[in-house]
Amino acid sequence: TVQVTRFTLDELVAQTRVATPDGAWLVYADAFHPGWRATVDDRDAPIAEANLAFKAVWLPRGDHVVRFWFQPGLSYYASYALAVFGAACGLALLAGFGVAAFPHRPSATR
Repeated sequence: TVQVTRFTLDELVAQTRVATPDGAWLVYADAFHPGWRATVDDRDAPIAEANLAFKAVWLPRGDHVVRFWFQPGLSYYASYALAVFGAACGLALLAGFGVAAFPHRPSATR
């Protein structure tokens, strides 16, 4: 059995009970990404890719608390830095075109 006790965009916590003697896979039907982490009973647990798209952890028989959370890597932050740099370059180009479109004309003297 599985009972979700916490669910946000980047975290899922569930109380589980595995009755089969050999254990079972808990499959979280959410997109697999290497940035996801998991613990079973507060111990790191490896995440397997399930059904070519989802994430799963192996649970032995018994009651367990499973936590999945997303921990973005360096590429996540680098993509934001690249976006800010691109926006700044775009604004600089727009400002440059604006200056070129309206050249400075000296005022007439009387």
